[in-house]
This record gives sequence, C-alpha cells and structure tokens, in this order.
Amino acid sequence: MENREEQKNLIGVWPNLSRAYEIAKLACLEIKVVSNSDPGNFVTETYPKLLQDLPIINEFFAGVNITTAPTKPHLTVEIHQPTKYDNRRHESMESVNNRILRATNTMELLKSLTIPVYNEASLMLYNTAIEKLGLGLHDCHIIDKTVIVIAALSDSTTVRVEHIAEAIQYFSY
Repeated sequence: MENREEQKNLIGVWPNLSRAYEIAKLACLEIKVVSNSDPGNFVTETYPKLLQDLPIINEFFAGVNITTAPTKPHLTVEIHQPTKYDNRRHESMESVNNRILRATNTMELLKSLTIPVYNEASLMLYNTAIEKLGLGLHDCHIIDKTVIVIAALSDSTTVRVEHIAEAIQYFSY
C-alpha cells in the first residue's frame, strides 16, 4: 500500500465524506456509506466496487470507521463511484486535522453548557425534523452530539439553523 504522502488525496473525490469524517472523528461516530438513496442496497450498479474500495477509503480517513454495516451510532453519507481523479490541489488531510484540533476547544465549551444554546429558528427546524422524520430519543441524542461538533467546527458557541440542517442530512436516509 502507498504511504500517506504518495496516496491520492480523496478529499476532492468526496467532499461530503470529508466533512462527515471531521464530524465523526470529533463525535466518536462511525460513517455508513451508501451508493444510492436506498440504504439497504448499498452495492448497486452505481458503485459496484464500493466494497473493494472501502479499505483504501478507511486508510485515507484514518481514525473513523467507514463501513456499509455500522455497529455503533453513525452518520450516513451517499457516495458515488469516481468517474475521474482530479489532480488539482485540494485541502490536505493535515489541514482537516488542524481544523479538528481547533474545534476541540469550542466543543468543550459547548459541552460544558447544560443545554446547548439553540436560537429560535434552529429549534423550530429541529422540532420539525423530529416530527417529519419520526426521530426517537436515541436519534436526537446522536443529532445533539453531531450539532455540537458542527457548531464547534464553525467556531460558534450557538447552534444555528445551518448546523441543524447539516446534522439532519446525515439521518434522513
């Protein structure tokens, strides 16, 4: 296997997976990848080599288990088979890991609050999602963890609508 310096930068291939990696790493979650909108049918004609590519994906995104069959709380991310590899420079994994380190301080502050600070609009969106998606207590617990991480990555001590919207997208499958 190639060493990290020689390995292709997968951040440009799946930016949505890269963002989920940041969140999952800070929230201690797994990532479930699907290759279409049907999470029960993860290997289809849209990405027949997904299972073959998973070890390479996991090597690049070290520290987070990326799987098709999660064993613990997880985020769900849709990815597609790459049609080409873009050699342009993308954000480096070092840059992503530095952002994760910076977010740790903000996350600690948010965790120290008894209840995260939601503004009115974000609370309305959250309650609508609970109703429309039929979310249970466990789902809300995972979304709360995810929202805190997203807010921290944004260097925000208040949960805003965009934080809730991003968190919910990982649970809408």
